[in-house]
Amino acid sequence: MWMIVLGIAMFMFLVVIHELGHFWAAKKTGVKVEEFGVGIPPKAFKLRTDKSGTEYTINWIPLGGFVRLKGENPADPDTFLAKDSFIKASLGHKLIILFAGVTVNAIFAWLAFSAAFMHGISPITIIPDNGIRGESRSYLMPTYSFLKEEGLIVGDLEEIAASIKEVLPESIASKLDLRPGDIITRINNTTVTNLSLSLFLKQQAGKEFAITYLREGKENTITTTCEDESCFLGVSIEAGGEQEILPIKFAP
Repeated sequence: MWMIVLGIAMFMFLVVIHELGHFWAAKKTGVKVEEFGVGIPPKAFKLRTDKSGTEYTINWIPLGGFVRLKGENPADPDTFLAKDSFIKASLGHKLIILFAGVTVNAIFAWLAFSAAFMHGISPITIIPDNGIRGESRSYLMPTYSFLKEEGLIVGDLEEIAASIKEVLPESIASKLDLRPGDIITRINNTTVTNLSLSLFLKQQAGKEFAITYLREGKENTITTTCEDESCFLGVSIEAGGEQEILPIKFAP
């Protein structure tokens, strides 16, 4: 429930600052703003009217906002062709008003992300090295090896059994019916752990190989072929040991 409320609030905020861009640009270029509304009509109530005649209103539907400029209604020739209407503004002023909204959104996004990275952020999620094809070098959704390469992980992993934590849909592991809680013990006849599993899988690229695993104490062996050069199995493995992800920070 709270996630829905937060989503609506974020959407409202982005729309309102977008409309503020149109609002400020119209005011600066001499086009009259007849109404600045938060929310979508019907109107709930009017907050105030400023000296230029702009009404500030709150509306019932919380899904956006709007700016109503003078001269938007061709059926009203008195306002449509007035000196301070949008239609009578120069082409340059019209373009400034039209592009002001996205410009404000772009500036806000740049400031927000800059402030976050200067303060320090944590990744949204860390992708296991064998969880995707290739490597993700994104600071928001990085692979484990990328964080290690950047010096953003302190502490050491403990070598433990390769216990499956998650299986990705439509992956090789999913098609082989591997499940969370299964423990991969051997690739072919070689014993593997949480630290060595990815390395041994990559060595099987283009080959047929056997996976031996434990499920509820019972040992099972399945055979498959990995066509991908990284041998993408599609599982995340339980990590062992104490590790800490350092905050990701950048200079201004």
